[in-house]
Amino acid sequence: MDSQKHKEFIGWLDACRKPLMNYIRYIIWNKEQLEDAFQNTALEGWRKFASFSGDEKWFRVWMFHIANYVVRNLNRTHKKTEELKTSCRETEEPLQDRQDEQSFDSLVSVLDTMEDKVKESVLALPDNERQVFLLRSMAGFSYEEIGKILDIPIGSVMGYLARARIKLREKLYEYARELKYA
Repeated sequence: MDSQKHKEFIGWLDACRKPLMNYIRYIIWNKEQLEDAFQNTALEGWRKFASFSGDEKWFRVWMFHIANYVVRNLNRTHKKTEELKTSCRETEEPLQDRQDEQSFDSLVSVLDTMEDKVKESVLALPDNERQVFLLRSMAGFSYEEIGKILDIPIGSVMGYLARARIKLREKLYEYARELKYA
């Protein structure tokens, strides 16, 4: 890769670093893997950048798409590890390097500025709905971009987003009334 392409990649990656890290923080189950997930995403983007054809806007979408797959694979590994730990606990065999279960702990640091009830409501959404909701509301992606990132049709994006909004509205309505917002 020539030095111009190298500079372009680094510049574009740097421009989308913060929203990309926030997105990864929201969807990864084991917060200890956050940095690894970002580094793996950047490395995979670097490997495939020679075949990328698009502008900075599509680079951002492309990197979120890569991050989605990297985190999905890390979450699968985490799930298998947790299943193994659970089966070992059930057979009462001791585990070495046993870690606390932290499925959603990584999300809490990003949601620190939100009230507890709001955090709980967002964290309680199913994965697909939460991902679409976060990509739309926090990262500001269009329906088309979200579809490309998650590799799903635009109709599914709209459906997941609508269901997420309905669930959040239902869960937070009473809370809003208590605070006299509704």
